[in-house]
Amino acid sequence: MHSFWDLAVIKRVRRPKESSIRKLLKETGSKVNFVETLKEIDIFEVLYTDFTEIRYQRGCAKAQLMPIIDHTSKLVIGHALGESANTELALKSWSKAKDRLQ
Repeated sequence: MHSFWDLAVIKRVRRPKESSIRKLLKETGSKVNFVETLKEIDIFEVLYTDFTEIRYQRGCAKAQLMPIIDHTSKLVIGHALGESANTELALKSWSKAKDRLQ
């Protein structure tokens, strides 16, 4: 199938470079990580988000995906897809999340 569509076969998934924020959280532990201190987390009480780069057209083009994910249910309550990781894309994702929560 990959040959038919002229797609590359990914041999292995590369782990992304560890971010400075993740390093800080590892070093300081629960002193900085507010979520780690919570005993119980109700649905929609804690949300996570990040920009994810999606490469296509054999790596020549890329898009940015920004999902907003609930900690407890792992439900994506909002998302946006755009050409670059910027404030406009983040606000679009947050707007969709607010609409869905209402």
